[in-house]
Amino acid sequence: MGGIVVRQASVVQLPGYRSPLEPSRALKAGTSLRPREFVSEVQRDRLIDAFVQVVVEQGFESAWIKTICRRAGVAFNTFYELYRSKEELLLTAYDAGVAVLFNVTSAAYFSDDVPWRRRVEVGLGTFLQTLADNPIFARFFAIEIHKAGPHGQARVDQSIEAASAMFTNVEAAPGLAIPATELVPLVVGSIYEQIYFYIRSGRISELPSLNPTLTTFAAHMFTNADFGVGPSALG
Repeated sequence: MGGIVVRQASVVQLPGYRSPLEPSRALKAGTSLRPREFVSEVQRDRLIDAFVQVVVEQGFESAWIKTICRRAGVAFNTFYELYRSKEELLLTAYDAGVAVLFNVTSAAYFSDDVPWRRRVEVGLGTFLQTLADNPIFARFFAIEIHKAGPHGQARVDQSIEAASAMFTNVEAAPGLAIPATELVPLVVGSIYEQIYFYIRSGRISELPSLNPTLTTFAAHMFTNADFGVGPSALG
């Protein structure tokens, strides 16, 4: 693929990370003997990876379905058997990546019985490192999703709400005369904006360096409170 290298390290893999045509994903001779559901699932996964890669390289508006199908090694007609439109595939790819991203973040956040600040540090660190390890999806996650109109913005809003779940039971720090219900979206939104700025500026590999600042920011806004909700709310 031109312009962006698909990394092959042992990391959490988000959409766009793998080559759609790597040998392990080939539908070899005898595929007709495989269940149709299996074939369709492989084709969907290949289309998702191809889509994210092409969209990040060319922009959502210029990512033609035929180009996506060629990258995925999937017939043009098959695309419309699996997805109604390019917009539907965009939302599907976003949902798939965000589910993995928030699941690994949540698992890290709840992994140890440690003070709240440490949980935030570990959770944010996992979130930032996973995006840094998946630069293609990082740009898709922060930039391209906004090109899907109201449906795309709704997905972003849902992601911010999911991140806010980690701050469910906190209270505003002393001296901050702001209800926690109002402070949480301000803090989470500020963190999201800083992450967005680094991605938009091409500093994706530097995302993990934000962790100390973002953790300190969150810790100064809230008291050392309960741990919020469990992992199921973040998937």
